[in-house]
Amino acid sequence: MSSHKKHKSKKLSEQEQFKRAEARRKRKERQKLEHIRANREFAVGLPLFIVGIILYFWLMIFHINSFLIYFSILAVLFVTLCDKSGIRSFLFRHYPDSFPWADTLKAEYPERSLSMESASTISGYLFILLIGVQKLSVLWSIFYIICIGIGFYHVVFRHHEYQFDRTSSKSNTDSTLFLISPILLGMFLDFRNVRWTKFLIIFVISGFILMMILALIHSDTEIGHAFITATLFGFFLYTGFCMINQHFDFSEPVNYACTVENKTYHSGKTSSHDIDVTDWKNPDDTIDIQISKNQYDALEIGDTVTVSVYQGALHMEHYQLKN
Repeated sequence: MSSHKKHKSKKLSEQEQFKRAEARRKRKERQKLEHIRANREFAVGLPLFIVGIILYFWLMIFHINSFLIYFSILAVLFVTLCDKSGIRSFLFRHYPDSFPWADTLKAEYPERSLSMESASTISGYLFILLIGVQKLSVLWSIFYIICIGIGFYHVVFRHHEYQFDRTSSKSNTDSTLFLISPILLGMFLDFRNVRWTKFLIIFVISGFILMMILALIHSDTEIGHAFITATLFGFFLYTGFCMINQHFDFSEPVNYACTVENKTYHSGKTSSHDIDVTDWKNPDDTIDIQISKNQYDALEIGDTVTVSVYQGALHMEHYQLKN
């Protein structure tokens, strides 16, 4: 090999070493900046988190009305920060890149389904509205049911793109968790004071079986994931049925005079106050009614109360104690 070729080879080797050294230097600088940014975000986030927790419990104990407002604000922030449909990145599009959490707040997810991710975020906002703004519940109920329906469509028919599977990187489990919300909504909206009908029982069981079959056939998923999907779908049918039955019920109530036969207080994570009154359809039987604490304290066994009974939009009676 001539001296010219050796010199050229040596020169190329020196250039390659320089490029590698420069790449390592840039990589170290980038890691250092990321480390500084992470420490800065932690230094800002930890005090805010501690103050938020203290304020949360203080309002919960001493100021119930303010606590509900505070809880709603936190819930809206949580739903917005978890968004992957583009709503969050749009809201924070002018957020400075040098500020903490800029990469997270402005992140976009073009590989995700726009309809599924939008349904996830919008259903979260509607969940908060349905709990806090009862007067607008008819309109929000329609949109909420549609959003949950879109969610189940993606879980069943989009072939592993959205599944209840944390072990798969392609399952997008974080975006399917909003399908649990009908269970929570049913607890918050209190659908206990209803007279179950055979149609509702058949409706929920049939929906569970149908969803189980569809999940196994169309999504080719494991039986465990199909069972989870079908179970959540059954809760959705129950909550949706009760929402339509009550929120779209414009019938005039029929009042019945009933006798308090028993009082029951359930304590735990969620306490409830119940009374057993004579059944207006069958005087030899009793029916359970959940009431407020003030009503519970004011009543004694043997008292006569007035129960307002509504027909229900889907002909499933629901009732409440008349004030």
